[in-house]
Amino acid sequence: MKAFIVWLIIIILFFAVLFRYLDSRSRLAGFNDIINNFINNRPKISCVEDADCHLTQIDCSPCSCGFAANRAWQPYCPFQKKQVLCEPCEQFPKEENIKCINTECQIVY
Repeated sequence: MKAFIVWLIIIILFFAVLFRYLDSRSRLAGFNDIINNFINNRPKISCVEDADCHLTQIDCSPCSCGFAANRAWQPYCPFQKKQVLCEPCEQFPKEENIKCINTECQIVY
């Protein structure tokens, strides 16, 4: 029985070290969108007034240019990518361009 517990501890430690290594190399970041879609589904865009809306990321990409969504909705991204170079956004919307139109958050240019 004692040998079983020792082996169990060794296996748990092995997977903990492996997980930390993969996370430090951003290897697990590919699972973010799968987890985000499973937990949060689609972003909530319903609103009553302009203050209900804000600019947010709808996926877990660090290079997202933004999407108009309800302030209560946030993506769930447990694994972060590190050291990523992003292309600049052509038309990056500003917070004042986010409006509540027909009970939906929208970007107005």
